[in-house]
Amino acid sequence: MAIASSDVYRQNAFRVLGIGVSATLRDATKQVERRRILAELGQSEGGSPGRLELRPAPSSDDLRAAEAVVHDPVQRLIHELFWFWPLDANAAEPDMAIKAIQAGDLKTASKIWEAAKAAASTTSPQVAIAKHNMAVRWHLMALDLEGTSKGECWRSDDKELAQKTWRIALAYWNDSVRSDATWNALSARAIALNDDRLSLEFVQSMRRTIGRALLKINASLAIRYSDSTNIAGAEGHATLLLESSLPSGTPLVVDEYLIAPIKARIRQCIADAEKSRSTEPAHGDAQTRQLIVTFSRFDCISSKLNASTRNRDFDGLADEVATQCFANILAFHSVKNDDVTATALLERVLPLARSDDLRAKIVANIETGKGNQLWTTLDPLVKALTTVEESKSPPKERLSAFLGSVYPQIKAMAPVLAQSANVRNTLHDRIARLLRDISIDAWNLATDGKTALDAMGRADHYAISAEVKTRLAEDRVTLTRVYAEKRRELQTAKNKKYAWGVGIAAIVAFIIWVNSNDERSPRPAPNSTPSPAATITSVGSSVSGQPDVDKTYHIPSYRSAELARDRASAEAAQAQQNQLEAQLNAAQQALDARRQVAQSAQDELDRLGTNIEQERPLVSQEDESALQRFNAEVAKYNRLASKARHLMAESNELVDPYNALLARVRQQTAQTSSLIDAYNKKLEQYGH
Repeated sequence: MAIASSDVYRQNAFRVLGIGVSATLRDATKQVERRRILAELGQSEGGSPGRLELRPAPSSDDLRAAEAVVHDPVQRLIHELFWFWPLDANAAEPDMAIKAIQAGDLKTASKIWEAAKAAASTTSPQVAIAKHNMAVRWHLMALDLEGTSKGECWRSDDKELAQKTWRIALAYWNDSVRSDATWNALSARAIALNDDRLSLEFVQSMRRTIGRALLKINASLAIRYSDSTNIAGAEGHATLLLESSLPSGTPLVVDEYLIAPIKARIRQCIADAEKSRSTEPAHGDAQTRQLIVTFSRFDCISSKLNASTRNRDFDGLADEVATQCFANILAFHSVKNDDVTATALLERVLPLARSDDLRAKIVANIETGKGNQLWTTLDPLVKALTTVEESKSPPKERLSAFLGSVYPQIKAMAPVLAQSANVRNTLHDRIARLLRDISIDAWNLATDGKTALDAMGRADHYAISAEVKTRLAEDRVTLTRVYAEKRRELQTAKNKKYAWGVGIAAIVAFIIWVNSNDERSPRPAPNSTPSPAATITSVGSSVSGQPDVDKTYHIPSYRSAELARDRASAEAAQAQQNQLEAQLNAAQQALDARRQVAQSAQDELDRLGTNIEQERPLVSQEDESALQRFNAEVAKYNRLASKARHLMAESNELVDPYNALLARVRQQTAQTSSLIDAYNKKLEQYGH
């Protein structure tokens, strides 16, 4: 019913013209002419404040539209359904309740209808008509209260009145539309109009759709109040809709009149944001804020739906919004490099994300953004560190410069470093690499064992990553051995009998010393220019001070060659393992993606199946339009079922190749581990 809107009574032809449903076409024409003349004179009907006159008075266009409705039997019958009926259409005397209505006295009319309900038998047509009129009366009051207050009745002292009025109205409507006597009376009106365009089948179609039409009004008000951030009003109407007992197939009404319009509106906003992002990425922050605001307006409705027994979700709509916002923020950051704004927006988007994968990406970028902000704070420390890294001074002086300019700032910046493990770990690994370089240069360039051992011990103190720790462990073995050999050479040359004791004591002391410290801390480097990517570029991602893998302590050539061959074999095996693991990760991602698509199709299929089962008992075999809608839903279900089976089969086809690749990875991992163990054992052997 097109008339089913919050203006159903303001646009009602009988109210606009000020006539009753029994008025003839001649009566309507006379009333139109009379009111048109009054309108041209700038006058309107008089009457008490309680009268049902419209304010402002209907315009000439309104009067012509109302007259057209009265002359159209189909539209007239619909408007009659939403207006007051005489208790006895065949009575010789005027209906006293209708006279009271025309005088604007709703209270008197209501008393007459209440008396009719009490006096007549429960099967009397007058009881049904009295209930119908009470339904119209309370429904009109509820909508007039909404209109005159512009919805503020839900945010004022009138909230309780609004709730009460609506519940009474819908309760009366529920009684009325379920009564055969109501529709018998309307059928009698259709017969009395005596027009071929009107049939009893049309009356029955009205009966089947009246519940949906009434609840459509509540759905449209819920959406309207969400748009205007009238949360109380939106929640109130969503509750009325969900709790209604009207014969309407409420789940389908919720889908059609509440969820579908919200989805359409949000997805249009997403499309607009996507278009704007491609042309104006620098405005991604504003686009994100707007999208969040638009979506959050419907939070009150969403929470009501998810809290209801139907437990409805917006089919991933929240994830769609979060995904678009995420893309907008990344585009904005790639242009503006504004970590503060990007991070703050990501924290607002995170609560919207539902899928674990999307949440993990957002969290990772939040951490990166916060880390980038910390790098700004750490800039003095980073500059001091860079100065030592780029220094061409002798190793001993570089170590002294580190202790004098870098180390004090590390201690001072400890509270800052504690805010991010990633930043701390990156910075500490960088420091460890610097100290390793100093240690190697001290030995190779100056044979300065003391400085080399000191720098190596400090490097152990800062190392965090497995890569750096492994490299330092190898260096420690090498340095210990070459230092001991050098000591033996010196002592032999001097022919000192106590040389072995001193040398071994020195080695033992060194080993004890380098293993006595096990503290942890971090480090980064200047940022490279960020480029658009699937993540926020980390300031600490372009780290200077990388270890030179070819730079090591000088050792005898025959042992070096043997170790080099073993290391090359281990590294080749590791490279093969990494390649296989990359293939495995790609296969895992493809399998997960295919499974996610299949699961989404299955979830949608389950939801549709539930809706169909809930609707099935409510579908009348006599309602052709309802049957068509229901059959369309069933056909959609069957198509989706076929699609879901196809997607699941495609997903299963990826399982066997994945398992085969997994077995290869495990085999290669075992081989790589064996080569590394052999290499480490040889290192240990040569070191002692």
